[in-house]
Amino acid sequence: MGDNSSNLVNCPDTKMSGIQLSDQRDQILVPSYILKRWQRITTLIAKSLNVPACFVVREIDNHLKVVSGSENGAQEEIGYADPLGQGSYCETVISENVSLLVPDAEQDPKWCNNPDYLNDGLRGYYGLPVHWPDGSAFGTFCVFSDERLEVAADHQELMELLRDSLQDNLKQIFLQQTLENQNEFLKILSQTDGLTGIQNRGAFIEAGFIELKRCLRMKAPYTLMMLDVDHFKFINDRYGHAAGDVVLQWLCRKVQENLRDTDIFGRLGGEEFGIHLSNTDEDEAFLVASKIVDVIGSTRCNWENIDIPVTISVGLHQGLGNDETGIADVENLLGDFMNLADQALYRAKEKGRGRVESSS
Repeated sequence: MGDNSSNLVNCPDTKMSGIQLSDQRDQILVPSYILKRWQRITTLIAKSLNVPACFVVREIDNHLKVVSGSENGAQEEIGYADPLGQGSYCETVISENVSLLVPDAEQDPKWCNNPDYLNDGLRGYYGLPVHWPDGSAFGTFCVFSDERLEVAADHQELMELLRDSLQDNLKQIFLQQTLENQNEFLKILSQTDGLTGIQNRGAFIEAGFIELKRCLRMKAPYTLMMLDVDHFKFINDRYGHAAGDVVLQWLCRKVQENLRDTDIFGRLGGEEFGIHLSNTDEDEAFLVASKIVDVIGSTRCNWENIDIPVTISVGLHQGLGNDETGIADVENLLGDFMNLADQALYRAKEKGRGRVESSS
């Protein structure tokens, strides 16, 4: 370490087979207990090398951000971020995927105009790249000095070992994030109808309990709408079940295009669907239902260049408002709403289909 030249050392591939982080990286948070562990590590290195500061720096949102630092005065730098593109020590480590030792920028033509030296007077630097489990850049593990910096071979080895510990922590964070994402995905999957992508029966009923409770608390009107594809068996028999599936998917897209953001749409089974309309009285619900019936009836579902005519029948039931029904009865109350809306739907079928009927 006797000369003034900087040293660049290529780093090994750290990629874990099969793991892809892609655009998730910036959204992954480092837990506080990991940051505390990193603080102990950076403090150990700063004391061992007798340098003013040791940092863990993260590349995030096109910036280099200090996420952890040693206790000997470096804590005030935590959270500080520099934009990429300035050619700093850490940026070189990340962009070239190398460890970098700059003993003395003041005496080094390559580094004497570096912003870390010119702006902050940091003459000495030693940094190692830190990677996510997929091999992409997390940031750096580094030390700075305002004096000439000598880093003995055993200290370099110590930093490499501790850098590996940081990367093990990142594997732990990623696996935990992956598990949470998988659990969330499975939850969504369990609530989604596989054919149409809308809520399945269980999720729709659960949402109904929530909406009923909300409307009861607010003394607001609530309407349940039930709709059914007319002559769906004929569609399946004439065009085939594959065509029938396409019809249901097309229907759901058309219905969703004509619902409000607050309306909740679900498949109850087969060709029968339901819609929760909170804070909606019967007149408003009737307008929504009529619009959907008209849209479906005035267009055609195209399947393999065949235009399939589709109509739907709708039944609805509105209640609550100033009703004094107790929240404890919400399960039975939703059952009553579904029965009354279903009866209205049956009357729509009896009266010729392709129409809306109310329970009142």
